[in-house]
Amino acid sequence: MGVRILKKQSVGKRSRSWWKGFGRQKIGMNHPVFGKNGEIVGLVKDLMIDETSLAVHDIVVSRGILEDLTHGALLVSTREVQIDLDGRIKIVPNRAV
Repeated sequence: MGVRILKKQSVGKRSRSWWKGFGRQKIGMNHPVFGKNGEIVGLVKDLMIDETSLAVHDIVVSRGILEDLTHGALLVSTREVQIDLDGRIKIVPNRAV
């Protein structure tokens, strides 16, 4: 699932610095995702994006074909994700509500 933008005009013009910052923060598909103890949880499968603000709200993590078929893919909120200095994506449960 994702957002499909048919026309470039619907997105609107952005400054070059915005696009450069977006490129640096972009999470690539099939990028490994790690748990809080350093174990690999799975790979980035898809991003859930808000249609109006184009902000990423959730990350869909694939844990393998059999795990996805039996239990479904893992849906992680962006509030529970941190990217460390090495560029590794880590899932850190956010207990404060």
